[in-house]
Amino acid sequence: GESDPEKLKAVIGQTAKLAAAVRTAAAEASCLDVMVASNSYGRGLGRAKLMAGDAAEAERLFIKVHELDPAAFDAEVELDYARALALQGKNDAAMRQYENVVPRYPGEEARCRFAMLLQQLGQEQRAQQLFREILDSVKGAPGYYRRRQAEWVRIARQQLK
Repeated sequence: GESDPEKLKAVIGQTAKLAAAVRTAAAEASCLDVMVASNSYGRGLGRAKLMAGDAAEAERLFIKVHELDPAAFDAEVELDYARALALQGKNDAAMRQYENVVPRYPGEEARCRFAMLLQQLGQEQRAQQLFREILDSVKGAPGYYRRRQAEWVRIARQQLK
């Protein structure tokens, strides 16, 4: 069998490898903070995580973007943040976030997603009100706006009772 000095040497070697791996991971994490601080990277990575279904990691990245550069936490990021919360079942926090973003979001997506969440939570009357607001907002709007909002208008029409 192996002698004690050989075992000790092997353990020291493994420990050194582990320490190097920890230093590398810490450096990468620090690098990630710097990259997230550049708003486009943090926003993009958060959006990618959201689209991939990793809502918890998306939420963490959006919080980091907000901490490092509050100006980068615009209506687009706020909507994605609300979606990440809702996907995790953090419905109270998601509703608060939607309440914040809907009035400032350029377009009908935030209002429509909020209405769909309200429906899921059994708040049908409030959801119906938001769906009506979507249809009202496109009446008389320029053609380019109606075209860009077509998906959300279609959903609102389908959901109105």
